[in-house]
Amino acid sequence: MSTTLRSRRLKATSTWDRDIAPETKNQDKEIQRRITAGWTAFAKHRDIFKGNIGTCLKRQVYNSCVLPTMTYGAETPPKQRTC
Repeated sequence: MSTTLRSRRLKATSTWDRDIAPETKNQDKEIQRRITAGWTAFAKHRDIFKGNIGTCLKRQVYNSCVLPTMTYGAETPPKQRTC
């Protein structure tokens, strides 16, 4: 399919596939990176979670350090290549 603009022949292309559905390979890498970030945030505070510390403090550390990392990874769409 093509069209003409100012005596130039243009090829019609659809950008919908590129904008809406990112490449699967890159998307898989991005998802894996986000999962790893969540586990890394948890592992940084493993001593607190396994230690003989009150549940209230463990919950505060989890809510302030681990949960934001995990929810950011779940809520933010992967970067998409644009034209």
